[in-house]
Amino acid sequence: MRPIVLIVFIMLAVLPASGVAASPGWPSSSAEDAELSKRVKRALLEAPGVNALGVEVRAEDAQVTLSGAVANAAERKRIVEIASSVDGVAELVNRLVVAGGS
Repeated sequence: MRPIVLIVFIMLAVLPASGVAASPGWPSSSAEDAELSKRVKRALLEAPGVNALGVEVRAEDAQVTLSGAVANAAERKRIVEIASSVDGVAELVNRLVVAGGS
């Protein structure tokens, strides 16, 4: 029974590293989710005319959730557009609220 356990352990260690277990564009691990979150946040922070400092970005299995407060409806729309365009984002959940009066 020990050789079987060893073989299963080796397979579990090797398959994710080889990319066999992951589909292209669909993160399958918390490390890939964290990387996708970082790419979305970076895109938001680098976008001209957008204040995304109060925006929280969370990714899970290529689904990105945006939450927090933004200044107005136009900024909310622009943030959603930017986040949706980041490579690897399959679905976007928008939980942003407008803190200002617009």
